[in-house]
Amino acid sequence: MHLFGLFDAFLTGLRVVASPVIRLMLMQILADAPYQFNHRTLPEPQYDFIVVGAGAAGSILAARLAETDARVLLLEAGGPAPPETSVPGLMPLTLGADVDYHIKLNTPPHLQQGFQDNSSFLNIGRTMGGGTTINAMIYCRCHKLDFDSWANQGNPGWDFESVLPYFKKSERYTGIVNPNTEKYHGRDGPISVGPVSFNSTATEAFLKAGRELGYDVVEEVAPTRSGFVLQLNSIENGVRQTTSESFLRPIVNKSNLFVLSGAPVTKILFDDNKRAIGVEYFFNKKHRQVRARKEVILAAGAVFSPQILMLSGVGPARHLQEMGIKVLHKLEGVGRNYQDHAAIYNLPFAVTDGVTNSIFDFLSPKNLVDYIKQKSGPWARPFGVESPSYVKLGDGPLDWPDVSVPLMNTARSNLGLIVAVSDGDDLSLETFDRLLGPLKGRDTIAFVPMLLRPKSRGRVTLKSTSPFVQPNVDPGFLSHPDDEELLIRAIRFSFSIANTNAMKAIGAKWLSKPLRGCEQHPDTSKSYWRCFTRQLVSSFYHPSSTCKMAPSSDPMAVVSPELKVHGLKSLRVVDASIMPQIVSGNTAAPTFMIAEKAADLIKRDWGYPVYPPS
Repeated sequence: MHLFGLFDAFLTGLRVVASPVIRLMLMQILADAPYQFNHRTLPEPQYDFIVVGAGAAGSILAARLAETDARVLLLEAGGPAPPETSVPGLMPLTLGADVDYHIKLNTPPHLQQGFQDNSSFLNIGRTMGGGTTINAMIYCRCHKLDFDSWANQGNPGWDFESVLPYFKKSERYTGIVNPNTEKYHGRDGPISVGPVSFNSTATEAFLKAGRELGYDVVEEVAPTRSGFVLQLNSIENGVRQTTSESFLRPIVNKSNLFVLSGAPVTKILFDDNKRAIGVEYFFNKKHRQVRARKEVILAAGAVFSPQILMLSGVGPARHLQEMGIKVLHKLEGVGRNYQDHAAIYNLPFAVTDGVTNSIFDFLSPKNLVDYIKQKSGPWARPFGVESPSYVKLGDGPLDWPDVSVPLMNTARSNLGLIVAVSDGDDLSLETFDRLLGPLKGRDTIAFVPMLLRPKSRGRVTLKSTSPFVQPNVDPGFLSHPDDEELLIRAIRFSFSIANTNAMKAIGAKWLSKPLRGCEQHPDTSKSYWRCFTRQLVSSFYHPSSTCKMAPSSDPMAVVSPELKVHGLKSLRVVDASIMPQIVSGNTAAPTFMIAEKAADLIKRDWGYPVYPPS
């Protein structure tokens, strides 16, 4: 077997064999292991509210609704979060593991030829806390114009000034006061947010490179942030902050809240008046039903919320009929308008030895002891993105960035192999050879050029009528020609960063060989980068917009500005799928905001007290 293939097989085997051992060890030594939401008893037959999905939105929403005297049931398809998820530096162990849906994208044959089977994966959390339990812990407010744009598309109340209080409500900022951005921070929320306690040599060089290119270094929450960014993370004292740990764990004993993990919802139940009256779910090897007195709220994310709607007979009529599903309510936008931050898998650069952390730093007994005793060292920091940049390279408003180029602090392996930040076994062996092979035995960094507001649109459709079969996810990458052109500009901007004096000072060098199928193009030409882009375009794991929030006059509309599903009663969607347009940055913090705002919308509708956030 090829050496890289052998190493990939080794990593896969390590996940399977070592995970139980690692989990058992961590359970014994970590005082901060996640709470085991693992009810053995069944819920009651009826609740006021049923929330489907305990991810970035659902955990927050259920906790906020439980502040009233309403009885709330939260159902999560995945199980309790395993102990390694609380350790920031162990984030790569979660990708492709049992806490990750690891969905293989359904891309056309002319794209992603650099990946195994011409397709990369979409990582989505399948556990308590959802994506917040497996992501890179980046806290990003995105841009003021993202939300003003939502409002301008017919969604009053979703402009930046209106949603800012809901951003602040969930945040407990732990950083040093910056007079220019202090008014945008929250200090009393459940989720701890702060700057990384340690900036690597590579990060310092990256920020210097930004200044050298004429960009400011700005804070992540600046409402019109443009430039090279001091990253914020949802980490507290070296422990990952998830929505389930931050919002649910403190109230787990409340009598009006019942949390059931390992209970995937298979469909929504409706009465003859198209009112959602409950859900069917699967638990302990049996299909079961539970009723909702007031509302059912889908918070299953941009892939699974539309899947559940379609399995329940709500969605594009022709597609449902083709699948043999009776159409309860025609809603053409369900699963449509899919948006993700299309990105180039990896632009790796060799750097001077010692600039990055070695993978063996994570295996050092001293670093393990430091983490257990002091929550310090490489285990206490995110493994991956260290600092992003946000720049304007295309058309449109000058102060609204359309490209991000994050710095990824990859690590060398003393085995002479590169361990990529994202799931390295996505790449074909030949692409791995050409892209990463020349860097073997070298310290490396990588840039990941990414589109912030892609014009391309994809779609989520059913693959089967079984709720246990993952749906088809066609991300629509590069289906709009402007996206390809902008990604090529983003690649060239990455090389502009690498060619600064600041980056040359840490030895940044491009050593990769031309990809197979692209050799006929000069390696610095636009035609080469076009070929490169088509082979290595992939997801940055930010699916959104498949249950679009818009007025009913919009043919793609699924929910109203109150997040109620058009044409149905007592049913809402509350997650990243409601975004009319994807935000210009990581989607976690905006999803927190959506859940916080939704909780107040629901409380007002049902006459519960609402305490407006300051």
